[in-house]
Amino acid sequence: IHNIITRFSIFDPNIGGLRLKRNAKNIEEYKNKLFNIGRLDYKFKSFELITLPSIKKQICKNYIWYIYASIYMPEKYKNHLNKITKDIYQIKIIYIENMKQFNKINIPLNCKAYTTIRLDDDDGLHPTFFKNIEKYILKNKINEKYCISHINGTKGTIKNDKIIYGN
Repeated sequence: IHNIITRFSIFDPNIGGLRLKRNAKNIEEYKNKLFNIGRLDYKFKSFELITLPSIKKQICKNYIWYIYASIYMPEKYKNHLNKITKDIYQIKIIYIENMKQFNKINIPLNCKAYTTIRLDDDDGLHPTFFKNIEKYILKNKINEKYCISHINGTKGTIKNDKIIYGN
């Protein structure tokens, strides 16, 4: 089974490495930047135009997608996230308080062979991604493990609700 993990605007004032937090003068400014309407609108646009369709179009449907979002995210956006994902039974949205809680979560693995991928909320996968990974799982002997790293991707941005692909 393929496990997708996506962190979606998790508020945690105790984590120092986050870019938004580093550039904020205090916790309130960090929270305001993280949940800024313009930022969240763009995040959701990216998620809806790139990330969500790329997972829905996967040829191999043997996946569970865990989306971790902040319990502090404005209700409007939590409701929207729930609405746009409700018809996809493989999606599990988990609202958490902080990254410590995220790091303690154990994904239930009910199989001997599995993959895990961290997919940002503005990333996409080729429709054959999981199908191509399956060949490694099928070849896998019980005691062997593989680390597969895809280094090639296409950078994109959104302008006027259209995806503009770059390098």
